[in-house]
Amino acid sequence: MKRFELTAVWRVSGSLHIGTGLSRNGVADRIIRIGPSTGRPMVPGDAVKGAIRGLAERTVRWLAPTTEPEGRDDSVPKHPALRRLFRVQSGEALYRFFPAIHIKGGKPVSVAGTSINPETGVARDETLRVLQSWSGGSTFRLRIEGRGGEWLDSNSRDYLDLILLLAALVSTDGIGGHKGTGQGAVTIEDLQLSPLALPDLADRGLLERLQQSLIREVNGA
Repeated sequence: MKRFELTAVWRVSGSLHIGTGLSRNGVADRIIRIGPSTGRPMVPGDAVKGAIRGLAERTVRWLAPTTEPEGRDDSVPKHPALRRLFRVQSGEALYRFFPAIHIKGGKPVSVAGTSINPETGVARDETLRVLQSWSGGSTFRLRIEGRGGEWLDSNSRDYLDLILLLAALVSTDGIGGHKGTGQGAVTIEDLQLSPLALPDLADRGLLERLQQSLIREVNGA
């Protein structure tokens, strides 16, 4: 079996906004894009990939603590498993992260604001900006596709990479910035994996196998 399709629904409880201060046609912020023909939002595939990658990096550091810390978001991942999942390499299984498509809920919101001089309490000149976001209560469907791997073999490296991907996906708690304030907070629903059966991520033996594999690779064994 050389292909799988992973789908899920992100339920967004907070507004999707990271405070860029930019207001451009078709752009709500750096995360949310508004379709010019539909007027509906979508989360670009790179943003979906980035949100999941962040949790995958945390999972790897938890299971294999000696892994070298990651650098910038666009850096080449340090751990081999992360490189296989999030950076295309010749001869490796390919993981494709599609844009998350809006299903329902929420609406566009624009808020104008200025910078205030703390000494005078008066707005500073030429600091007016319009912040755009999509309000909370929306749902998005995301899709990840894998091609060229040996995911049917539960003893394969590809299968363990898929377990890492699933663990990161179900742990993803937000997209965009300001997650600490509740903006962009997400929960996952309706997780489906085709044509494979979803593995039990609570299976201690499976997680131990993943941990052992991650440690072996980081140690170069």
